[in-house]
Amino acid sequence: MSDKSKSNKWGDMFNELYRTLLFFSARTIAILLGLFIGYYIITTRGMEKLDNMCLTNTSNCMTVEVYRYKNTFLARDDVSQIWFWYNGINLYVYGQANGVCQSPNGQPIDPVNVFQMSMVKDDKGNKVIHFSALPNECIDSVTTIINYYKNELNLPLEPFIIKRKNPSEVINVYTIIQAMYDNNIFKFKNDV
Repeated sequence: MSDKSKSNKWGDMFNELYRTLLFFSARTIAILLGLFIGYYIITTRGMEKLDNMCLTNTSNCMTVEVYRYKNTFLARDDVSQIWFWYNGINLYVYGQANGVCQSPNGQPIDPVNVFQMSMVKDDKGNKVIHFSALPNECIDSVTTIINYYKNELNLPLEPFIIKRKNPSEVINVYTIIQAMYDNNIFKFKNDV
């Protein structure tokens, strides 16, 4: 092999290596530039939308699982795991009432806190649910109500992620029900 062909071979290898490095460098710079531009757009223009969709800053959001039928629902929030049932007339909160219930027919029943809910308008004209406590009752167990929605009505347990209007507010049954109403998860019979 002559010196000229050896140097030509080395020159070709060097040129090939140079083109490969140039190609991958340009590609890497384009990818990094795209990532930077995407990050810039999301952080400057898209964060509020992502927050509202509960994809970022999830401490301002809560998750509720709901069986719903017409103007009734059975729901629980994922934090406390407390079930609450609205039968279209009263709200029944399971797991917080004291006492023991005796069933006359052997079907399981539970003591529940009972609330009557009504719609009022606050100073700003917003619809706010007013809760009036009623005496505790013994009603069908939450398992019985779940079976009714799940098996008899054949309804799925729907998960909802809800953005809280006031993140500093304590999450309780009242704030959960208000958030469910505000997010159109349920309506009262007389709502238009």
